[in-house]
Amino acid sequence: MTGAHVEAACADCHANKVYPGTPQACVACHDDPLYHRSLLGNDCASCHSTTDWSPARYDRDHTFPINHGESRASPCQACHADTLATYTCYDCHEHEPASIEREHLEEGISDFQDCMRCHPTGEKEDESGEEEDEDDD
Repeated sequence: MTGAHVEAACADCHANKVYPGTPQACVACHDDPLYHRSLLGNDCASCHSTTDWSPARYDRDHTFPINHGESRASPCQACHADTLATYTCYDCHEHEPASIEREHLEEGISDFQDCMRCHPTGEKEDESGEEEDEDDD
């Protein structure tokens, strides 16, 4: 047993003093948090550890830089305020939805709600990967 589990009472996991066969998977005792319900499967250890549950680390299939704009990893909530299933860029950047809408419509881009589709690495570039002229407004 490691981390916070060292402090748990034996009876918390071993009901009726039954020790053999006690499941060791996190989901045997812990519910999938609403924050990432059904999105990441049951491999809690891929992001969390028993010694330091938070902050979580995410090392798989995340194309957007986790340290985007910072020298250290940003917390998940920086982009995924309510749940990992949704994200927003508006909370950190000086984007105003009306301004973004106007700029994209001027470029002929009507579907601009999914920022990651065109900006998968967080860079200001178009779908072709060419750098946009920052002076164009």
